[in-house]
Amino acid sequence: MRTVSALRNKLPQETRTAIFKALRVGIAPLKAEPPQSLSDWAIKNFELDEESSHKRGGWEPWAFQIGWMDAFSNDAIEEVDVKKAKRVGYTKTIVAFAAYNAAHRRRKQGIWQPTDDDRDSFVKSEIDPAFDICKAIRAVERAGADQNTIKFRRFRGSVMHALGAKAARSFRRITLAVSILDEIDAMDQIVEKTIDPFTGAWGRLEGAPFPKIVIGTTPRVKGLSHIERRVKAADARMLYNIACPHCEVEHPLLWGGKDERYGFKWEGNDPKVSPATVRHVCPHCHESITQAEYLAVMDAGSWVDHLGRYRYDHKRKVWLDDKGQECKPPRHVAFDEIWTAYSPQRTWPDIVREFLEARIAQKAGDSAPMQGFVNETLARLWEEEYEHTDATLLQQRAKRDLDIPLRKVPAGAC
Repeated sequence: MRTVSALRNKLPQETRTAIFKALRVGIAPLKAEPPQSLSDWAIKNFELDEESSHKRGGWEPWAFQIGWMDAFSNDAIEEVDVKKAKRVGYTKTIVAFAAYNAAHRRRKQGIWQPTDDDRDSFVKSEIDPAFDICKAIRAVERAGADQNTIKFRRFRGSVMHALGAKAARSFRRITLAVSILDEIDAMDQIVEKTIDPFTGAWGRLEGAPFPKIVIGTTPRVKGLSHIERRVKAADARMLYNIACPHCEVEHPLLWGGKDERYGFKWEGNDPKVSPATVRHVCPHCHESITQAEYLAVMDAGSWVDHLGRYRYDHKRKVWLDDKGQECKPPRHVAFDEIWTAYSPQRTWPDIVREFLEARIAQKAGDSAPMQGFVNETLARLWEEEYEHTDATLLQQRAKRDLDIPLRKVPAGAC
């Protein structure tokens, strides 16, 4: 028998190079990388692109993002719900998770957006730019990658489906290990009168050794919210707590309200002047802090179950029980009330200004800005407030604003 070295000497250099390259590519999927949490992997491998971010380069997650990112990659947790506001960086975390599943875990995944148009926009503006500059993704790309489509991508050892949630067929005939439902509150309650999005996406995971479903959304209307139902069903509802610099008792950031002594407080109601006076009042000692003081303690915060049963230590990467002992995490975890005040990208005065302007609009009869504020800034469900309007005022408004004659029903009311 010819030895390998003898065979090597008889082959042309180009042939030998091609063979060894093919062998390296062929055995690469067999190499097991040391397990890493998503947050650790993303710091080393994920980059921001200038098309969908304000800057390009390495990515460092904020402290409050690490909790749900590590829950995404924890095989002991089957369902992760994230009820969040805008500007908290959630989209980047699921793009990083998609890259992690393809390059590190090598797991089949599906990502649903509310519509096909949303899916197309998400893939073109978020997935494509991020994957193009991710070296870890390049290492698992398959030959003939130019045949990939918006709907489907092949990697070495895994695939990725990108789907719209308007058609029931989008929840059929695919086998997955990871299901991601993005902006689920913008999806239909029942898809084509057959199935709800959660049930459809969960059904694709049957038989997976480590099934994982991730649900994230800006909440919408109370009573018609998928995320409301999932958060209520969770084994642990987590809130991000910071320690008050004055009394050292921990608590989440709170919006509060006019009848509450805690939360956001400011002087007056002038949208041009009042926002500059905003501060956050501790619910325990009632001392106040500024946004700069919050940012100084943000990294030391922790995700804590609202009943005190669980805590996630994002620095040690461990779950703790109510006695401070390491424990197994809950099967179903919800990260709740992640509102815009937590984000370093949004100033607190700007939040107050948005509220005051929305309240002026609401008093004038336009509730849309206030609904946007409640949903997208406070990360809360919107509940319409119905008021009985004096008939005379309604008649005056019809005549003054709409120019509608008496005893005439406008077309819009029909």
